[in-house]
Amino acid sequence: MVNNNTLNVIRNISCPVMVIPAEAKYKELKKAVFISDFEDVVRTNPFVAIKTIPDTFKPKLHTINLKSNYFNELTPEFKIEKEYMKDKLGSLFIAIPA
Repeated sequence: MVNNNTLNVIRNISCPVMVIPAEAKYKELKKAVFISDFEDVVRTNPFVAIKTIPDTFKPKLHTINLKSNYFNELTPEFKIEKEYMKDKLGSLFIAIPA
């Protein structure tokens, strides 16, 4: 169960956070998901940290567009942001629909 202290950390910290419940049992990490709104990806996405996840755990990294349910097709601006992210993540970038 995630408590208020955990939620406050997630909301207020300026680095990536993994929340793992105390009762969780370790299983091999096969897939990881990175969620993005494709807005200002240069400034708001920690590409160096994201790229170290596969080096450490060896999962497939999937990217989900957080706002895809608001439109049927990406706007030209979002397409530019998506392409930048794809360029930065290379083969790690696997876009899947939300």
